[in-house]
Amino acid sequence: MLRAETDHRVANHLMMLSSYVRLQGRHIARDGVVDRAAVSLFARSVDAQIHAIARLHRRLMTNVNDQSSDLGPLLHEVVACFAIDPETCAVVEDLDPACSVRMDQLLPISQIVNEAVTNSLKYAFRGTRPGRLTVRCLPLPSGDLRVEIGDNGDGLPAALPAGTDGGFGIGLMRDLARQLDASLAFDSGPDGLTVRLTVPRSSD
Repeated sequence: MLRAETDHRVANHLMMLSSYVRLQGRHIARDGVVDRAAVSLFARSVDAQIHAIARLHRRLMTNVNDQSSDLGPLLHEVVACFAIDPETCAVVEDLDPACSVRMDQLLPISQIVNEAVTNSLKYAFRGTRPGRLTVRCLPLPSGDLRVEIGDNGDGLPAALPAGTDGGFGIGLMRDLARQLDASLAFDSGPDGLTVRLTVPRSSD
């Protein structure tokens, strides 16, 4: 039963990753010009997702009876895969060890964080001021879980209000949040953009 469950979950997530690669590849080349920096960032994004799937597979195979898992180590690994230059962007991780989610929630959450980090690195840090990226997870008094990804960039452009579906990245994050029955908010201003994901308390 364990092997069947593991195979099922990993196969589903590999299919999702395959779809992501195809869609994002078309998105990168939509104007007929391939930007080297965009391709490099895309490769790191895919690498982060592959690592997340591998971590889930190891966890499923070695922890037979576990129904939940600590989120912090996975989010740390996702961010580490981007190999962010500390002279370009300072990374602050605030990952509460009490952040625990169901096993089936791990990958959708990691994908939202992956996409938010990708968007920050792609769009936020274009000025001369030092970049700062914050990744945080914490349990709320209600029992819900909050995940935040923030940067000190210029925020969302005026032509892309935070309340809209947005572009490819924002649309993907919204789809993943719906899969989790979670709420997703974008707090955008002159001091940067913060993506807030609130995952409801598990009924398990």
